[in-house]
Amino acid sequence: MSISSIKSMPLTWEWAAERTPTSRILVEVSQIRKEGGGLFGLKKSPSIIENVPDGHILTGVVVLGDHVGRSVSLRMPGFEIPDISEGDRVGLGLIGEGICICVVPLPAGLSDSQLEDWLGAFRCES
Repeated sequence: MSISSIKSMPLTWEWAAERTPTSRILVEVSQIRKEGGGLFGLKKSPSIIENVPDGHILTGVVVLGDHVGRSVSLRMPGFEIPDISEGDRVGLGLIGEGICICVVPLPAGLSDSQLEDWLGAFRCES
């Protein structure tokens, strides 16, 4: 089964660490919520390798770039989420198919004709 045939696209967070995205997508944010601790708080255990400090889940729908129309879900540290709200659009810088290294808010005042140029050029700040 190809990744394109899967409706939802889960993304994994990694810090940029001087890397440049290999692809970028524009996502309309559907929800930002604090991650729960799971049964007995197990997801908050420091012994779990995938522990994300101050874990939050950002969900949305791709509106420009590869995978238009697919829903995305990104588990990331809350302190890395820029000042955004539900309904805002953000650029996600990706490495490969499933690693997100940055979330960049769409600048105010861009026209629809400027979106593609901005999407191809935004930078991930380390």
